[in-house]
Amino acid sequence: MEPRASPGERRRYERVDFFCRLEVMSYPQGTRVEAHSLDLSLGGMRLITGNRLTVGQAIEVCFLLRERSSDVRERAFGKVVRVESDVGGQVTGVEFLDPLREQSHPRLIRELLRR
Repeated sequence: MEPRASPGERRRYERVDFFCRLEVMSYPQGTRVEAHSLDLSLGGMRLITGNRLTVGQAIEVCFLLRERSSDVRERAFGKVVRVESDVGGQVTGVEFLDPLREQSHPRLIRELLRR
């Protein structure tokens, strides 16, 4: 996720609303938590979870996507860059270590292009 843009400043990647189930693995603890995505860009995302993640923490995000009659999983590695409490849980900003690319994340890229 890119830093918040100030007036007149543009984000590096456009964010779009994107809702799906996630599994998030935190490192180095190896704790796995369930979450849901709120938005997505090539460079990061926001997610919501009932569990506490901390700024600077390394994570692996597993997107649990439905495709016809089967489940598709795509993984991205990142770090937590922002944490805010919300009524529904903890809203967490994630910056991916590498931007999403069609070769490594074909399903996520198709979803982004549709929006």
